Amino acid sequence: IYGQNKAAIEAMNMAVAAGMPGSETTEWARTNLADLYLNTGNIDSASILYRTSLVYRKDYPYALMGMSKVEQSKKNYDAAIAYTKSAIQVLSEAAFVSTLADLYELKGDAEKAKKTHEDVVRLLEEGQSDEASDAPVKHNVSRELAHAYMNAGKLDKALEYAQTDLDMRPENIDANELIAWIYYLKGDAAKAKTHADKMLATKTNNANTLYKAGAIYASAGELQKGTPLMNDALAVNQYVDQKVI
Repeated sequence: IYGQNKAAIEAMNMAVAAGMPGSETTEWARTNLADLYLNTGNIDSASILYRTSLVYRKDYPYALMGMSKVEQSKKNYDAAIAYTKSAIQVLSEAAFVSTLADLYELKGDAEKAKKTHEDVVRLLEEGQSDEASDAPVKHNVSRELAHAYMNAGKLDKALEYAQTDLDMRPENIDANELIAWIYYLKGDAAKAKTHADKMLATKTNNANTLYKAGAIYASAGELQKGTPLMNDALAVNQYVDQKVI
């Protein structure tokens, strides 16, 4: 969050070393450590950690999704799809299904991508409607629905849910990044830029975030600010999400 990727990796390494191999908490830490390596462009180290986790916990869904991200970075979309489907068989999370839709899109299978993105919207809407109206604590699905509608190309609905998420946490960098990107996709560079300032408030060193901010500033005519940010993103991780570039 604060741009200290090296320190984050060191801390998560300590967490893995302190745990019992194979336990849920240790493998969660190991896959998150792998995510940190992956997000800084160290694919080989990430792959080793995901595979190690799968040795200790066969079919651990987060490790399977990690391997999916590794293969996606290499543009091995068929392998990434296979890993994602395996993870979904273990744990049918909307985020996993959304990743599957993204992979179909990157592979060039527009029909499957469209159907799968629509499936994600349906799953989330059904989950929201099934939640008891008198539940003492309700799950906030606004962010997930905003992502789902955005990926399905329904940007007005995406913006509606993103605004709901932002209203609950107006200074949150993730909420600002989401609504900024939706405005960018809608072609409203001016509004996107107002939120881009906030998404960089903590000096995050996440490559995807930096690249998005750079693209937003560039589209708003601020090339002197946007281009360096996009270059910084590629310096952190040359494997920036292909859906962003």
